[in-house]
Amino acid sequence: MLKEEQLVDRLYHVKEIVRPTGNIAILTLDTGLDAKPGQFVMLTIPYVGQKPFSVSQNYPLQLAIKAIGYFTRRVYNLEPGDEVLIRGPIGQGVFPVDDFSKNVYLIGGGMGVVPLRLLAKSLYGTRHNVKSFLGARTRDEILFREDFKRVGEVYTSTDDGSEGLRGTVVDLLRSQELNPDSTVALCGPERMMVSVCSLLLNLGFKPEEIFLALERYVKCGVGLCGSCGIGGYLLCQDGPVFPYSFIRENMPDFGKYRRDSSGRRVPIQA
Repeated sequence: MLKEEQLVDRLYHVKEIVRPTGNIAILTLDTGLDAKPGQFVMLTIPYVGQKPFSVSQNYPLQLAIKAIGYFTRRVYNLEPGDEVLIRGPIGQGVFPVDDFSKNVYLIGGGMGVVPLRLLAKSLYGTRHNVKSFLGARTRDEILFREDFKRVGEVYTSTDDGSEGLRGTVVDLLRSQELNPDSTVALCGPERMMVSVCSLLLNLGFKPEEIFLALERYVKCGVGLCGSCGIGGYLLCQDGPVFPYSFIRENMPDFGKYRRDSSGRRVPIQA
């Protein structure tokens, strides 16, 4: 059954907006909500449109946006005082923090670090031994590194070599001695996640201890349109977080296909 927060848009105001790059903005709103790590919200600009965004912080609510199209560019250009509508938090599949093993690896590529930040905040001060592996194209695109440092060791990689290892987050993981007796939280480009999962399984990690936050085209966020479907499951209702053991058994399109804005099944680009 749908919850009220999935159905009702609530008015928020932009409190602050920081733009670390020419296409990434960190949006802080004037109040908060109680999202669990991995959940997202639908953000609406009245008379413009709506899109889903992962929650990176609850109080005050903070989102990070990468401008890649008309709507996200409009979000990027918002200013303090502007009104937006927020619906959520959305998603039943979240990172099961209470069931994590003592050793935890947070692995994020690009904007995939955004939902992992809320997870890192939830792990602060707990019994867990946390290590974070963050990859991006360039130094300025590695977001929230200080939040990850508060919870444990942080290792970084950049495509251009401006910070950390020169290469991808997969290259970064290959350069480390990893303990297979660990829980993994993973988010990033889908092809990257496929490569990371393959590497981890070869190292002896258990697929049921690897949790992925997936991304699909979400139109409604209430389970009606089906645009976020994968393997007969809906990202907005059943996800967005799934264990890899479930994904490889039930989601044959993972890493291969997704649906575009028109509902067509299209290949995932590398």
